[in-house]
Amino acid sequence: MPLKVAVIGGSIAGLSTGIALRCLGCNVQIYEQSPTSLQGRGGGLVVQYEMLDWMASHGIAARATLSLPGVERQFLDRDGRVIQRFPDSTPFTSWEAVFHQLRAAFPNEFYHQGFQCAQVSTASGRPVVEFASGDPIEADLVIGADGLGSVVRRHLFPEVRPAYAGYVAWRGVFPESAAPSEVVEVRPARCRSRISPPPSGAPNSTYQQCSHSLWARRRSRLFRSSTTCERLP
Repeated sequence: MPLKVAVIGGSIAGLSTGIALRCLGCNVQIYEQSPTSLQGRGGGLVVQYEMLDWMASHGIAARATLSLPGVERQFLDRDGRVIQRFPDSTPFTSWEAVFHQLRAAFPNEFYHQGFQCAQVSTASGRPVVEFASGDPIEADLVIGADGLGSVVRRHLFPEVRPAYAGYVAWRGVFPESAAPSEVVEVRPARCRSRISPPPSGAPNSTYQQCSHSLWARRRSRLFRSSTTCERLP
């Protein structure tokens, strides 16, 4: 009888885990707290080569359809002057490009939305997950992929609490039509890191800004294309 696995959290980590375990023959059910499809989590994300190779080897997505390589990395001072530059082919992607490819590769009947994990118990000798609706489910293995405020992690490590690390990151996404023309048409593919003065009383900070002309030109391919990968059995 296959191992019954409940994955709490249906974003990239939960889907990747679910797909890998299904390949091993496990009976995997994913429970996502959002009642609607996840979307809009940002672009300009670095994707590791291991992730690209894993998705390609599982028939989920080819590297060319999932990422674009950079050409150069620049470091700017607080006045905007380039103080260092070097070649950098780091692959970039968007959250949606990765998520929607993974989501399409995981069967709908095993992906449950609107299930917010309220607590986890092992009192009966087997892990039991209770959702905010009051419905419990029992499994041989429960995997927590439920993010920063993970209920599963809190059950396993009740003494661990998130702590402020001392810095703030500013990040944003805007329509291509709102980008300056030199960003869209002139600048080659670059990742730019700006060294800026921190707010009053805050520790030293590094604010990052990425400009990638290829992203602007091929945005429709990566952000809005329907997946071409086949569903896993």
